[in-house]
Amino acid sequence: MFYVPWLTSAAKTFSAVLFVLYVVVPVLVKTNPWIFSKILFLHFLKFPYFVDLKRPEKRGIKGCKNFYIKVNEKVTLGAWHTLPQQNRGDNQELKLNSGHPIVLYLHGNAATRAQPHRIELYKVLSSMNFHVIAIDYRGFGDSSGTPTEEGVLEDTYKAYRWIRDRSDKVPLYIWGHSLGSAISTNLLKHLNKKGERVDGLILESPFNNLWDASRRHPMSLPFRFLPWFEWVFIDSMKKVVDYCTEDNIMEIDEPLLILHAADDHIIPVQCGRELHTKVEQYRKGKVGRSYTMYKEFDRHLGYRHCDIYKDPELPTIIRSFMEMCVEKK
Repeated sequence: MFYVPWLTSAAKTFSAVLFVLYVVVPVLVKTNPWIFSKILFLHFLKFPYFVDLKRPEKRGIKGCKNFYIKVNEKVTLGAWHTLPQQNRGDNQELKLNSGHPIVLYLHGNAATRAQPHRIELYKVLSSMNFHVIAIDYRGFGDSSGTPTEEGVLEDTYKAYRWIRDRSDKVPLYIWGHSLGSAISTNLLKHLNKKGERVDGLILESPFNNLWDASRRHPMSLPFRFLPWFEWVFIDSMKKVVDYCTEDNIMEIDEPLLILHAADDHIIPVQCGRELHTKVEQYRKGKVGRSYTMYKEFDRHLGYRHCDIYKDPELPTIIRSFMEMCVEKK
């Protein structure tokens, strides 16, 4: 047999990669489940980098002002307020009581409120003459602190109260994208327990529960076939996070709009479909505000996980939903 040095070296490298992937990584996450909190939020990925969050106009947003919300002595949230297009002018004051509907936007994991696809959605909503309040949870962007499930709930409730203290009678809608869909339903469950309500809930690219989303996420692909995948990864994750959108929705009665792209590569559309099915089953026969609307965007449109804002019919869909919210109020 011929000795081939490069082949031997490649085999050693391949073996080392397999050892790290299927021995080191599983042992690491099983013994340190807190890692999943970091993976879930990815708050340390603050792209786009080198952005001055205090100057949203530099990101191409007209009529947008930066401000901060104090949650407690240790946490302050960075936030943007994008004015309704109709209200733009020389005097860019934070007048939430103008009568125009307000959307509290709760983004997904990683990045900041300056992420391009988030900015484009603000523009769409502003063009429809909505106020848009977009916050960065603790640890994201220029917000202080470190994100946890309980901490983010405190952040979002504080943002809600900040809005309501300035606009008690104005229609308020919550928009949650991706992980923000679970965060928003967690907030509404908390509000409902306190006897507080919003006018409607919009979930973009949501998951039914974190466990199904994790099993279907691209990052889990190398591990799914392992017989101990559930024990190592899913069971360990449940020890530190408990985001379950479908369970949260069972405890709220706000009108609900679900938006999902059929070609979503991060949270597969099956998650959105299953969420819709469970909500429909639970709300079947209920009267009052429990209205549910589901819109799935065809695969050929190429919206994937973040680009539903591009759909020319989106404003019509949103207005139709909000009209129903008013009717059911």
